[in-house]
Amino acid sequence: MNKRETARTQKRLETLLVEWKPKLLRAWRVSHVFVDGPVGSSVPGRVTQATCIPAWEYKDAEIRWSIPALSELDDIELEEIVVHELLHCVVAPSTRGGKREEMVVTDLTALVLMDYPPRPPL
Repeated sequence: MNKRETARTQKRLETLLVEWKPKLLRAWRVSHVFVDGPVGSSVPGRVTQATCIPAWEYKDAEIRWSIPALSELDDIELEEIVVHELLHCVVAPSTRGGKREEMVVTDLTALVLMDYPPRPPL
């Protein structure tokens, strides 16, 4: 990835974060780390676009974003990932992570996005 592609992907991501963070996590403090490589995966061979590390008892979280993996997504897919990662913070107090949490967050993401019309290109 060149600097221009990296900057464009980060700008698209930041635009979505400015929109969705106040809607889903108004009272939370969330820091974002933009990574130029993989962010890790619990499934061997699977590309992970982002990972959320919530400290829910403090309403604090860090989300690590893999810029190369995210650059391959269209705007709709990128928005789904943003909402998905933010929702990990919402469910964190009632889950222990793992496959069950992923399923719950994936389903909640679909429900949240259901009421929003497709956006113009970022």
